[in-house]
Amino acid sequence: MAWRRTPETDTGWVGAGPDDDLDERLAAEEGVGEPAGPHVMTLLGPIDPGALGVTLLGERLTWRADESAGATAAIDDRHATLAELDDAHASGVRAVVDFGEPAGRIDLPAARWLAERAAMHIVAPAMVEPDLGRDLAARRLIVALREGIDGTANRAGAIAVRLDRIGVTTAIEAAIAASQETGAPLLVFPADGELADAVSVLDDSGVEGDRMTFVLSVRRVGDRDLCAVLTRGVRIAAVDLLADGLEAAKAHAAGIAALVRDGFGDRIALGSGLVRRSALCGSGGELGWSAMLERFPLLLLEEGIGAVAVRALLVDNPRRALTIEPPVGNGESG
Repeated sequence: MAWRRTPETDTGWVGAGPDDDLDERLAAEEGVGEPAGPHVMTLLGPIDPGALGVTLLGERLTWRADESAGATAAIDDRHATLAELDDAHASGVRAVVDFGEPAGRIDLPAARWLAERAAMHIVAPAMVEPDLGRDLAARRLIVALREGIDGTANRAGAIAVRLDRIGVTTAIEAAIAASQETGAPLLVFPADGELADAVSVLDDSGVEGDRMTFVLSVRRVGDRDLCAVLTRGVRIAAVDLLADGLEAAKAHAAGIAALVRDGFGDRIALGSGLVRRSALCGSGGELGWSAMLERFPLLLLEEGIGAVAVRALLVDNPRRALTIEPPVGNGESG
């Protein structure tokens, strides 16, 4: 039987206030039954948004090398990944969003295996397939959200749309159509060097900025660009924060802290960007996913950001970004 969290194994979260009731949160994790109201869809089914806790929005649990491209092997050991997730859970992490890779693909059997055994929630998005055409691509997304991805029992928790390939217009139209019918949020992956164009394209689409999260690597996007996106009213997931080691993480923490001071602290979520096995603690790496709660918050605190603001980055903002809001009066017949 899969190990699930209990009052004895739950360690709370950063910035917990005096009114936070652990028993109430644990009770919420029993799930919400039929997802008629706001919920977060995990691979194992719907849960109340309040059950997420500390969430890493943008890891690659099932990242595998593209052998055809001669890439170096990466995270390809389920047991080692499970051990790393257990370490992260022990530090207080409660949910992880799996982006997969390369090309946004998730190893569904491996993800399911992890979800059934890890002591935390795992969320995976469904990727838009523009080659199918707008209507069929939208229908595939809706099925992935309501029934399962690619004919499996793995329910998608968001819609992922990449703007780095042919068929951008079709991809956006399909994503918006599926989002409007299901209430699922959008995770947007802009092409390198085309961030401004991506924001403009989404602006022109008419989709509400509050329902979009731009997934942006701090390796490739500067603080000024992050600020420009946030100013447009959308959310961001700042990822790759630990990918280049602790010294680089200090600089990234300073950049995130500056954005929080500028008033954007309610629209930023975080991801480590640790992908290769050698970067994780179990294989002798310096950090590991647990460092997103054991190390990175301390860097933010050193930059003058308070615990409540840190809690927003790790708990409140991911919860809002991942909450599915079913349209009022919209049944599941569409």
